Amino acid sequence: MKLRSTLIQYKNRPWLILCGLAVIILVLYGNAITNEFTFDDINNIMHNDYLRSANGIAQLAFSPVRPGEVLRGYLYRPFLAFIQYIIGSVFGFSPVPFHTANLIFYTLNCFLLFLFLKKLFNERIAIVATLIFTFHPIHTEVVASAVSITEMLAFLFSMFVLIAYLKSSASIKYLAIVSLGYFLALLSKETAILLPLVILLLAIYRNEPLRHYLHMGIWCGVPLLIYFMLRYHVIGSFLQSMETQIPFLNNPLSTMPFFERVINAVHILGRYLVLLFLPVQLSADYAYNSIHLLISASSMLFLISLLVHVILLGIAFVFLKKNTLLSFSIIIFYLGVLPSANLLFVSGTIMGERLIYLSSIGFATAMAGLYWYLHHTWNIHKNLLTACLVIILFLFGCKTIARNTDWENNYTLFKSAIQYYPDNAKANYNYAVLSYERGDAEACQRHAEKTLSIYPDYYKATMLLAQLEIDRGKYNAAERMLMEVPSMPDNIESLHLMRGFIYVQTNRFTKAIELYKSALEKIPHSFAIMYHLALCYFDFKDYANATQYLQQAIEIMDHPDAHYYLGQIYLIYFDYNNAAIHFAIAISSRQFGNMSILNLIYCKTQLGEYQQALKIIEESIARGVDEPDLYLLAAYSSLKMNNIPKSQYYFDKLRQSGIRSCTQLRFSSLCQQLIRGIRE
Repeated sequence: MKLRSTLIQYKNRPWLILCGLAVIILVLYGNAITNEFTFDDINNIMHNDYLRSANGIAQLAFSPVRPGEVLRGYLYRPFLAFIQYIIGSVFGFSPVPFHTANLIFYTLNCFLLFLFLKKLFNERIAIVATLIFTFHPIHTEVVASAVSITEMLAFLFSMFVLIAYLKSSASIKYLAIVSLGYFLALLSKETAILLPLVILLLAIYRNEPLRHYLHMGIWCGVPLLIYFMLRYHVIGSFLQSMETQIPFLNNPLSTMPFFERVINAVHILGRYLVLLFLPVQLSADYAYNSIHLLISASSMLFLISLLVHVILLGIAFVFLKKNTLLSFSIIIFYLGVLPSANLLFVSGTIMGERLIYLSSIGFATAMAGLYWYLHHTWNIHKNLLTACLVIILFLFGCKTIARNTDWENNYTLFKSAIQYYPDNAKANYNYAVLSYERGDAEACQRHAEKTLSIYPDYYKATMLLAQLEIDRGKYNAAERMLMEVPSMPDNIESLHLMRGFIYVQTNRFTKAIELYKSALEKIPHSFAIMYHLALCYFDFKDYANATQYLQQAIEIMDHPDAHYYLGQIYLIYFDYNNAAIHFAIAISSRQFGNMSILNLIYCKTQLGEYQQALKIIEESIARGVDEPDLYLLAAYSSLKMNNIPKSQYYFDKLRQSGIRSCTQLRFSSLCQQLIRGIRE
């Protein structure tokens, strides 16, 4: 009896529910913590310089979008950026802290959902619905994708708002929480804009008096007004920057007439319902041509989807008062997905599992309601229903754990996408690029060609095939391909660099110079174009122009490779002081690091700074640099300092490595001097 009373005492303790959810979520998503940054994580977190400083966050929040800032042209989420800045500053901008943060936020969200449903309905409904929501594999994108913390934050503040409203819709304190929570939800993700409609739905259920509707309008209207003022100031529009356009590949509905767009949007809403009931063919990307577009209202897929939506919405409004659970489930599904459904306006993507994160509450509550309805109305034994629920949760959990491995890295992610949606043009192209980076030219070519067979205007795939031809030394074939590629704002640099490389490899330096100069007229601040133009002049032995363009390139980007070539030019003119300055910077170059060390040491020897030269040599050897030229310079410097034993030591090391393996002709005279000096 004592044990039983203890269990009853702790049964309703919220912290036990929270701990239980934490354990479940760790089991379900623990294998996602060590995943790499993938897909949108790369641009939004890994390469997002704004997140590296408080000034950057302030710019995101208050500075107007500049031309060319495509990402900011779509999104205004400064509070999300602030949270990412905190995580990165404290724990580092690496995948593990961000994946861990997602697990923590997901745990809090599931717990807040439990509290909300318990307050709105009862604990039995809340427990079953929360378990279904927690285990559902459609949430793997939200949890496993680091950038989807935006969904987490919007959901988190939405739950705070709804719980606060249910606590007391007439209390100034709770209404203030509603107002603040709504504002933070908006600053986390734009889809939170429809949260007042969810509150309105709750008000109808609770038969709130008219004055409560007015209170709600004021307390939600003020943060909404402030949000739109800030958004308009930064982006220049209430929706998206007027300069940005939604890429066709991301959302082919963006170019459709209104009626055709609605037909396909209705069909896609039906696909969301299918994925909630059968989460089998899940994908990180549903870009063109994953979903075959409909062009007629007579399409069977459209008619079936429309019929299902009409029936569900009809049931929701008929039973708005009679069956609050069923009507709530249906309405919350449609309200949650409406901002990104391509019905009211064009969304940034045609479809995405993360977009129904909030909507999936409706599925979870509907299934929980069905569970208790079958038990109480049809008298189905509770143990049988519980067994069925456990089986469903087990299957959901297995799919979730397996699905996390798809997000291990970009290669596994897009491999999974084309496994379920082989006609996805964007996924095929990304998989081709990743195959190229892994050295699998055959897979690269196969999927690049597949991309073009799906979408012939995908010029990036053509450029990738041209790169394969360049790697094979088939410059004429590559040039023919590149001539067919249109010059676009996002490919001007890469297109001109590829064509210029072909001209250089085929000894058409004059043509390469003309090409690079024409490119600079369009993109004058391109380091790569400026740098390669300088190299053309360098190869052409026009060192005056080479110096001019290298210096301009360094003004754009202080890159060590440019310093290396400047050092080479000064070396040609026997200006060892300036050469040494640039070689010292060029040591950090991946390509020319060792050569820069050798040239720096050579400059020091020519300046008579043998002690400094020897110090650099010994530091380089200690770091593992193993170059015969290094031993030659060490022996020579030691000889000049009259340290014969050390000179003899390094000369022996040089002979062991092989004097003939010395790479720089200019060192031959040093070698002769060295041999004479040691003999004497």
